[in-house]
Amino acid sequence: NVDGHWKDMSKRNGYGMTLGWNSVEKDSDNGVQLTFSTAYLDAIAETDLSLGGYALWRRAQLGYIYAHNNIKDFNAVNISTDPNSVLNNIPGKYDVHTLYASYELPQILAIDNYKIYLGAYYSKINADNTNLISHHDDERYGIRARFKYLF
Repeated sequence: NVDGHWKDMSKRNGYGMTLGWNSVEKDSDNGVQLTFSTAYLDAIAETDLSLGGYALWRRAQLGYIYAHNNIKDFNAVNISTDPNSVLNNIPGKYDVHTLYASYELPQILAIDNYKIYLGAYYSKINADNTNLISHHDDERYGIRARFKYLF
């Protein structure tokens, strides 16, 4: 620390669980896959919780992720020398809500084990009033194309 004393910052305990139900293997045309996941991190000066789930039907997937972060201390000295950087205002409590969708394009280019996915997401960040990060892009969204080849 600033006084020259050693402080162990490596304490990080995490827990997680995933539950799922899948009928796609039995019925590839109309099967449904449902998945729910949760994770918790307890660390020095920080706790994080995430909950999420998705549903897959045919080639379409729809999911939601909730995250709650409580960051009590963050040192941005080695990351940003800009005093106006958003990284200097990270400590605080955050709730992040993300909704995403994906669609698998069928048999593109007629190549075995090759798939293309189109996706989109929308996220909203809510932060407490003790920091300024919520004033920087508190709504985020995007699209993507993913090219996947299975060996």
